[in-house]
Amino acid sequence: MIKDDINSNQCRFCKSSFTDEILKKIKDDKNDVYCENCGDLIKRVQNKYNFNPTEIIENASNNNTNDTTNKPQKDLESNPDALHYPIGRIFYDTDFPLIFKSNFIIVFSRLTYFHALHLESKGQIELGGLDVPENAINNLFMSIRHIQDKRIKSEFLNNLHEISKEEFERNLKQLQAKIQSNREYREDFIVYSRWLISRVLTIISEKKEINKLSNFERTIIKDLKRFELTANYERKIAKNKKITQLNKPRDLVSHYFKEYGKCCFNRKLTKNRHNYILKNNHTLFCPDCKKVLKNNEFSESVITMRNNDLKKLEISKSFGDITIYRVYFTRTLANGKNEWLTFPGIGYVGQTINTIKERIYNGHIKNAFDVKKKHTYFENTIKRNLIIKDIARRYIRFKILQIIRFQGDINAIHNIANPIMKSEKLEEAINSTQKLADNAEKFWIGYYKTQYKEFGRNIEVGGKENRITLIHPVKLDEEIRNIAHIRRNRGPFEKLRKELNTTRGVLINNLLYYYGKSLKDITHNMLLKDTQELFELGYVVKDIAKKLRLEGEVENASKTVSDWIRNEIYNERFPEKPNYRRIRDKILSEIIEKKVKEGCVTLKSLMDALPGFEVPGETIREKSWELKRFVINNLGGIKKLNKKYSKPKKDYLTDAISIIKDYYKTKKRLSAVKLAFELGFCKDFGYTEKSLRKNAASRYIPKHTGKTMKELIKIALTS
Repeated sequence: MIKDDINSNQCRFCKSSFTDEILKKIKDDKNDVYCENCGDLIKRVQNKYNFNPTEIIENASNNNTNDTTNKPQKDLESNPDALHYPIGRIFYDTDFPLIFKSNFIIVFSRLTYFHALHLESKGQIELGGLDVPENAINNLFMSIRHIQDKRIKSEFLNNLHEISKEEFERNLKQLQAKIQSNREYREDFIVYSRWLISRVLTIISEKKEINKLSNFERTIIKDLKRFELTANYERKIAKNKKITQLNKPRDLVSHYFKEYGKCCFNRKLTKNRHNYILKNNHTLFCPDCKKVLKNNEFSESVITMRNNDLKKLEISKSFGDITIYRVYFTRTLANGKNEWLTFPGIGYVGQTINTIKERIYNGHIKNAFDVKKKHTYFENTIKRNLIIKDIARRYIRFKILQIIRFQGDINAIHNIANPIMKSEKLEEAINSTQKLADNAEKFWIGYYKTQYKEFGRNIEVGGKENRITLIHPVKLDEEIRNIAHIRRNRGPFEKLRKELNTTRGVLINNLLYYYGKSLKDITHNMLLKDTQELFELGYVVKDIAKKLRLEGEVENASKTVSDWIRNEIYNERFPEKPNYRRIRDKILSEIIEKKVKEGCVTLKSLMDALPGFEVPGETIREKSWELKRFVINNLGGIKKLNKKYSKPKKDYLTDAISIIKDYYKTKKRLSAVKLAFELGFCKDFGYTEKSLRKNAASRYIPKHTGKTMKELIKIALTS
């Protein structure tokens, strides 16, 4: 027997005190002893558990069974040998069905993988080794122990196999109740949890070929590969508002540095965007290009002073003093929503000789909502995300970063008698102050990384250098759409540059600011979107090519459109990539069924919703011939669709009698046409106003009420 060194009555990992029962087990028991709080191994006995569940249900990604009906599950027969060990006693527990225990392993593995990536990003554990250190297991157990008494987030319960979320959570509650009420069972569950954590870490660290894994391991690793939540962990955690512990910009810079790597988006840009990290309180360093940026005047800044002290100094600014500030907002109201932006929101670093409130409220916010002014990139972002001026004033936050003092004695300058010398001294002091302010602004832009669109809206590196023209996003989008049909060999980039009357570097920067991709990708995506919209209106590839003005610009334009539809637009829905005709029949059949459900009960109403089916002709019958043929061949005809999706019939007879009574009470005359309108025949059956006025109402009323107009009046007057 090998015992760990125990020097106190406290857990070495979580520092919690041992209960009398735990102390007794440490002294007398011949089994491993674990801390109930953190799962740390208190006493080790040479006791290895070589246990594999007899069966584990493989998770199928295409079976989302939240609506699965509950079926009685056959459980496994208990393995007598396994019942001697805690792991076997948990897995063969007859209180829970096999389907729950198998899915529990899947869900537990997801949680383990998710938290392992999280702890690895923080440097607390290291994945990749063949041996799993106990400290890593302890850390992960601390992260996952809430599974013993709390609900699991819904994103970890997607795509369960043959069990609904509700059924899984119901069994989980029973398991948690048993863990809390039964001490021996809780101790077994701790051993079981540590064993599962160790197995998952081993599976993801050894990186064996999948065909060399056991069935148990293969099932887990396949599910983890399909588990998309962990694949984009860094991006997901950045969207989580709980990351507010990164409240210092230096921590923020370090946290995001790994994701962006290089210090610029594109070497062809007019300037680099450096990935600075903080070397000391007044020096930034770019590991990629070794550039150093120093803040020479940082004594009156957030690095050395509190915010309240800086506010007091800012109010008492003298002539020529410049404030470096940061303004930001963390919510957006775009598209009718009020939601959090990706952490840390959108920010902007600037400088002003006025007070910060005057610069924000009478500068940025006022200009953003002034239609006569040309907006900067940041002001345009304010208007787009905060919609209304009053809301912008409420949501926008600002912070004083640094105050640059005027680099001269203003009183001494005023006392200079010679006007030329006085002007030169004043200009020298202003330029010196401005130089320090520009340098400080560059420092804080690098500090907060607001020149990256993920963090802010500073177009320039800072100061008075490299000023570029900002193209209005609406104008840019409009011009891109105008040249979208021009292919690469016709020079769309140069045509766009000439249309906007700008330089190549400015255009590249603006495309990156607004779209984050090249013009080729932008126009391609626009064409794909327009193609999908036209396709879903019933147009065939030849007509789509015409409407997108691809004919004459692209060799075999119809084949290009057909390839887009098959390989790019619907490739996720049709991974086997069937031919164009099968995709068209499938997609348009679904759309037509949806339109009929929404109330398009006639061919004419369907034609209005799907104009692409229209063929040359004058009458509705001639125009709707292609649509009618499609509906018959693929959906059995319009009558069959109406019958399948028709709403419960109204009691038109009762409604008609009620309407007639109301009219006769007011001594108004009621015609068949008016009655048909009142009963809603136009809306319910697609009759036109013109058809009702051609004495057709007298035929439609008996058809839907079972009584003639005279009979209805007689019933209404006698009842």
